[in-house]
Amino acid sequence: MTDQPRSFRTYDPSGRCWDQGKKFEHVCRAAFEREGYKTRESTKEEDIKLHADFWVYSELWGRWVTVDAKARKRIQRNGPIQDEFTYIEWKNTAGRAGWLLCGADIMAFERQHDIVLMTRAALLNVATELVDRTKNVTSPSDSLYASYSRQGRDDEICMIRLTDIPRDTVKIWTK
Repeated sequence: MTDQPRSFRTYDPSGRCWDQGKKFEHVCRAAFEREGYKTRESTKEEDIKLHADFWVYSELWGRWVTVDAKARKRIQRNGPIQDEFTYIEWKNTAGRAGWLLCGADIMAFERQHDIVLMTRAALLNVATELVDRTKNVTSPSDSLYASYSRQGRDDEICMIRLTDIPRDTVKIWTK
């Protein structure tokens, strides 16, 4: 197991999800560098508070922006990794505002052959339109555009279909 925090081991005892996420962070950062962007690591505190896996200098914005790299997901813990759906987080495990509400500037979602990029603000706009947060479900497989809270946690997450995000709000890069 890698440098996974002890508190995560309850939910990911094998470290499989942690390792997959860390691997994609490196792939994603390399993709930004390949596209000509300057990058730099985030600190542990920036990762926790800003959901910043790394920073990218954007000529368009004229400043450094944060990137949150989201690895491919399983719909259920022991299911296969897939590319169609991902989870978004309205509330974190402590019940506070999740990464969708107060996270990184840029979201990068992994798929098998590419990376789907968008601003967090654009994703929030889409999620606000598509998700019925008053509809609460008890299974992750039922959480498409509905709120789900994992047992023993105060989070609120939901599943969205990546292809439902308007094409004019995303960039797609090959890995």
